[in-house]
Parts: sequence; C-alpha cells; structure tokens
Amino acid sequence: MTQKEHKVCDGRGVNLAAAVPHPPILVAGIGSAADLATAEATCSAYARIASEIVAARPELIVFATPHGSVYRDCFLLSSGAHAKGSWHSFGRDPERYQITYDEGFVAALANQARDASLPCLKRADPVLDHGVMVPLHFLLAAGLDVDSCKFARISISLLDEKTHYSLGRCVQQVAASLGLRTVFVASGDLSHRLKKSGSYGFAPEGPVFDEAMCQAFASGDFGRFFSFDESFRDKAAECGLNSFLIMAGLFDGYEVNTELYSYEGPWGVGYGVARFDRGNANETRARPCL
Repeated sequence: MTQKEHKVCDGRGVNLAAAVPHPPILVAGIGSAADLATAEATCSAYARIASEIVAARPELIVFATPHGSVYRDCFLLSSGAHAKGSWHSFGRDPERYQITYDEGFVAALANQARDASLPCLKRADPVLDHGVMVPLHFLLAAGLDVDSCKFARISISLLDEKTHYSLGRCVQQVAASLGLRTVFVASGDLSHRLKKSGSYGFAPEGPVFDEAMCQAFASGDFGRFFSFDESFRDKAAECGLNSFLIMAGLFDGYEVNTELYSYEGPWGVGYGVARFDRGNANETRARPCL
C-alpha cells in the first residue's frame, strides 16, 4: 500500500483523527511473537499512526470506546482527575497506565452536548478499558509523554447513528472553542464474523460490512456509516461503528483527507487502521439529515 505524505497541522480543534482496532493480542506478552507476526500489517500500521499522533504534539487526546460503561440512552463522559489501567486481567503484568483527564474539556463537552439535546452522563470512571489501553500502548511505544497532554474518554451509547455523529460535532466545537490542539482516536474493531474458524463464526454480512467500512475509510464517504440497519449490524457483529460515527461528526462541514493504512482479519475479526485530516471548510460535507 503506497503511503501518502501528511502535513501535521498546528491548528486548534481536532485536525487529526485515527480509526484503530483494539485487540489485546497485539500487545507483546499477551500475544506471542507468532501472533504479532500473523497481524504484522496491523501492528506496523498502528506503530505508524501512533508515531504520527505523537509528532502532532497534541494537547488533548480524546478516545471513543465501545468497551467502557455503555448505556442504552446516553453517552458516558468519564470525569475525575485520573484514570488507571493494567493488563492484569489478561495475564500480563506489571505494565500499568495512568492518564490525566482534562476536566475543563469534559465539563464543556457535557454542557455543549446538553445544549444540543444530546443525553450525556458525566461520571467518575477511573478504570481504563482495553478499547483505550490498546491504542495507548502503541502511543507510549511511539514515545508519547502522558504528562505532556491530557485526555478525555467517551463511551459510546446504544443511541442512533445521527446522535453519535452529532456528538462528534460537539467535540470539534468544544476543542476549537478552548483552543486545544486535539487528536481523536476512534477505537473499534470491524466485523467479528469473517471466518468459520473464528471465535464468532462466519456470517455473510461480515465481509460486506468490512468492505464498506474500508471504502469509507479510504474515501472519506462517511455516508456509508449510515447505510446499515440494526439487524445487519447485529449479524455482522461489529463493535466499532458508533466510535467511527462520532469521529465522522468531527468533520461535519469540512473537507477530509483520508488514508487507509491497513486492513486484515487474521482471526476472523476485522482490523482497520486509518488516518483522517481536517481540510478546508465545505458546507456540502454536512449531513443533510442534521
């Protein structure tokens, strides 16, 4: 896959976003050397996007995760001073993580969401989930100094696609209004039903879903994110779409430059790594349904 040249923007707000998977097997010590070799394309792409995020010198990194506390009728915005996590439950010690939440950003986002009639719960949630820890692992390996920036964590909800997209617009508005150089990390795997030999088995919807998502990642055609009904999503057994919908909302009203770094599904679960850069304002990029 040919690599594009990316200009690291020093503007404020969210100028850079990444879509990344979160299988703990990509972490050395959880996954074996053979496992890491099997998913070499994903590991290499992950290392690349992590290095580019570090080079962007973010003041704030916002994670969207499907593995925090997920509510049916509202988003959880993790609050408090700090959050910690480790791989103890995956049999790997002693590596532990600690991040500092940007309490001002979280409070401002909660207010902005309420003003937009988006249901949010701001609550202390001090334990990191693996949807955050896997990308954080790669960011630390790329040289991220966790004391040089702050973090925010958004747990997806079971609300509809439009609502997730609208929350992304709020993230962009708040990051820009606070003057924060911000990176957004949309954590999510694709279909879990790509192979009969996989843990979830095979469903024909799985490869169809992943092909459509890869096309969207490569082209920036986020309208594809709205093209799946609930039944199809369930049959595809995806977990990342709502994270990606929030990410798409960041670029509402803007051109977006995209690159799909890698895609593979070695164990029957789709892993996609992609980069998105905010371009010039373009009102035709706004979703007409909003």
